[in-house]
Amino acid sequence: MLNVRKSIDGSGRRGVEESRLAKFQEEPETYGPGLHCTYLDTSGRNIEELMSSDWNQMFIFTLASESKAIASEARDPQRFAKVDWLDLARERVYRVLLEVARAIPQPGETKKQALARLMQRYDAILDRAKNTFSRSAVSRLIMVDNVC
Repeated sequence: MLNVRKSIDGSGRRGVEESRLAKFQEEPETYGPGLHCTYLDTSGRNIEELMSSDWNQMFIFTLASESKAIASEARDPQRFAKVDWLDLARERVYRVLLEVARAIPQPGETKKQALARLMQRYDAILDRAKNTFSRSAVSRLIMVDNVC
């Protein structure tokens, strides 16, 4: 799906082409989003516009339907009986589109400045993760010393 492992990777992907969106408006079943090698509609100006896009809503529905179908083929399909697949797909797409929205230049900001702002935020996230990992590793070492 989208070739996005982390939500922040979504901000670097191009969106679906305008010509494809126009065809989609005319024939949604024929020109709608698929699951493989697809793109999101990133033409909105904020998260609300991005999430309410007909294209993105159809992608969410398609992703949820396919996920449910795959789960129903599991050896123990009851394991997934309580999963709200639509909500799960909506949440995943929301997180990707939130990063897209964060990358949109603010009023008076150039694209280069918006990218720098986004990268600064990402670096801060990585720093927090490193600190958390370091504290966790130290606490495990202390526990091992106390046991031995």
